[in-house]
Amino acid sequence: MVIPSLVLLMFVLAFNTPLRSAPATPRVHDPRVELSLFASEPDIVTPIGMAIDSRDRIFVIESHTHTPPRNYPGPKSDRIKVFRDSNRADPNSSLQKPVIFAEGLKDAMNLAFSPEGTLYVVCAESVWALEDRDHDDISDSRRSILEFKPPRAYSHSALLGITFGPDGWLYVSRGNNGSATYSIHGADSPSLTGYGDGGNIIRCRPDGSNLEEFATGFWNPFEIIFDLFGWLLCVDNDPDARAQIVSCTPARRALKDSSLGADVGGIEKVSKLPTHSSEKTSRSPFLKRISLPWSASTPSSLLHSAPGPKTIQTN
Repeated sequence: MVIPSLVLLMFVLAFNTPLRSAPATPRVHDPRVELSLFASEPDIVTPIGMAIDSRDRIFVIESHTHTPPRNYPGPKSDRIKVFRDSNRADPNSSLQKPVIFAEGLKDAMNLAFSPEGTLYVVCAESVWALEDRDHDDISDSRRSILEFKPPRAYSHSALLGITFGPDGWLYVSRGNNGSATYSIHGADSPSLTGYGDGGNIIRCRPDGSNLEEFATGFWNPFEIIFDLFGWLLCVDNDPDARAQIVSCTPARRALKDSSLGADVGGIEKVSKLPTHSSEKTSRSPFLKRISLPWSASTPSSLLHSAPGPKTIQTN
């Protein structure tokens, strides 16, 4: 079964109290897309980050360390699991049991593959490159790429998102750290330092060298990704409890710009998403922020979104 590139990663959460009803089944409002269950507990618990490699393997962060409740019975560290098909050439093949690719992580946030196929994971205080040299779907080595200091008071006030740009550089986002002084260290000097400057997006070479600030003026830029035109899209969770989508100068233009860390051509707000309590539809057709309660026993799942049987004709 060949896995389409469009996959939605979602929590299905339940709150263990008779005063609240179970969450409604997610609905797809685009008739060109159909939604199906891809994986659920016990195969996956609290998935928060995902990446797909060139072999259609799905790598998912299984979070266990992000503000767990007291006496949490789960593992003491975060894990990265791999989901594979038994036969990629057969559309009716079954999904194999997931394999633990890596564990021993704390406050893991997101994943990204380098152009060479190495998996990178961003944690609140570090970025690691995880390698599988013997190709057995289990990481056999890890390299430290970036380190955030000092220890933060809250996970979202440190490193958050990760992606690779069309220029081959590694891009990482950092959340607002209040007035506290921070520093980010790479493979060489100098390190990046600051305080009271909100959130920003930094970049470096894949080995952690040439670390520099790419864009600033954010709050909690949790998700970053490049589109096909070279624009860096960022989902920023700002202080008024709303989410917004912003875009930064294309990386290809930034390579010629000596003013990195200033405006870098400016930041354009693309879409403002509704608050978590709003039922209004966002101006973005694919993104909506949903806030649901979490507990140690809430079920989790991965939802698979694929092009549906319907066809839409446009004039």
